[in-house]
Amino acid sequence: MEIQFDTEFDVDDLKMINGIRIAINLALGSDQAIPDWGPNAVRKLQKSAREKLLSLVRRPRKLIKPMPFWASHRWKQVDARDILHPNIVHMSSGATLLNLHCGIALNVDSDDESGETSVENKVIHQRFLESKASRSTEPEEIFCELCTTILHCPKELFFHLQSLDHRRNLPVS
Repeated sequence: MEIQFDTEFDVDDLKMINGIRIAINLALGSDQAIPDWGPNAVRKLQKSAREKLLSLVRRPRKLIKPMPFWASHRWKQVDARDILHPNIVHMSSGATLLNLHCGIALNVDSDDESGETSVENKVIHQRFLESKASRSTEPEEIFCELCTTILHCPKELFFHLQSLDHRRNLPVS
């Protein structure tokens, strides 16, 4: 599921969240081992999880402009090679209540020397937009990647595609 953030969120945040999830999994997934740990170990685990959570919430954040995805509400859009799995060895301490979160590599591959990949992607996106454009006023969020603009219905998209601002962003064929 895609989520648009309006604040900066980075790998360190993801590591902190996964650290909290590991602490919770250790505490709740080890029924047989907890009595052997003693009260001090449990308190340390709780304190560590609490400190990480407070650190995450209190961390200063830079505001960013949300960038909606042009094909929202569709599943399996991320190439498996772009998924960043947690670099943690599986712990066999019991059941896993909370799975660890994966990140997604957002670095865009550079185009080849002629820029064909970029032009090709723009042409594909333009065709997609043209297929969605109509006189319908049914609410549907559509994102124009070429103009970084959100349109709220197919009719709005129809007029946007005819605008000079949009046509300036079309790839030269």
